[in-house]
Amino acid sequence: MGKKISVVIPVYNTEPNYIDKAINSVLNQTYKNIEIIVVNDGSTDKATLEYLKTINNPDIKIINQENKGLGGARNTGIENSTGEYIGFLDSDDWLDNNFYEVLYNLCEKNVADIACGTLTRVGLNFQKTIDYFENNIVTKFIDKIAYITNGSVCSKFFKSKLFSNIRFREHTYFEDNSVLVETLMKSNKVAFTNKVKYCYRENPKSICLNPKNSEKLKKDGFYILQDICNVISNKTQKEKDVVLHAFVPILIDKEANNAEMEYQQKLINLLGADYKKYLSPIKNAFLENIFSIKISSGKTHKILTILWIKFKIKRKIKNHA
Repeated sequence: MGKKISVVIPVYNTEPNYIDKAINSVLNQTYKNIEIIVVNDGSTDKATLEYLKTINNPDIKIINQENKGLGGARNTGIENSTGEYIGFLDSDDWLDNNFYEVLYNLCEKNVADIACGTLTRVGLNFQKTIDYFENNIVTKFIDKIAYITNGSVCSKFFKSKLFSNIRFREHTYFEDNSVLVETLMKSNKVAFTNKVKYCYRENPKSICLNPKNSEKLKKDGFYILQDICNVISNKTQKEKDVVLHAFVPILIDKEANNAEMEYQQKLINLLGADYKKYLSPIKNAFLENIFSIKISSGKTHKILTILWIKFKIKRKIKNHA
């Protein structure tokens, strides 16, 4: 049958049809040894509560708690899970029906602690894949980070042992980001595949799109950035740079960075006076230094880069009559 997978689904005032689609996307997985842990995080919406009462399935645990935020609900799910692997699914999202089979097999075949599928944003009239990476197995920390294009834990799949001493911040936005860095550091291998996708619903009611939450988003982004800096404090400068290039653009408040001297000074104190270098994502530049071919500014040569070594090759210019 294979090893058990625990899937944690936090719920807070989510529309019943969204929750239903999320849960059914797990129940309909091609991999069957799955327990579902639904954490009702202090919902007050009557429709949400009524829907949760209708769930009657031995493979689904319903846990009710007072509100602790998305991170606190995930922590409760972790603490009540019994699987050797764990996945996270937000209650308004859904999965390809072979999502866990593909990621489980990748981990088992390659003795990997984490497997990553692609994250796809889905709206009323569009579908956009966010992750752009090749199928690969990586072991070096710098390579793991180089493949990461978002801070979400939801499109990833983890050995449960990674969470033995790792938890999410409660009542904090961006709580995924520091946890993702910590688990990547603890992992032995990470598998990446573009064969399956996690579908993220572009929800106009999202807390991140509510202007009333802008101040808390700003503060929490900085808190999580501090957490990441603490987590990577013993890494090399090159490793730190790759992490910060990946996560600083996600976590800093761009309006405050442009207009607020106090906020800018906090970033300088945390990241250094040249912190703005991290605002341009390094992912593409990093991969280009592994292998890339470019045309020189004068268009007279090709610049071939292999593992940070550059070769200049004179181009053959065609004469046109």
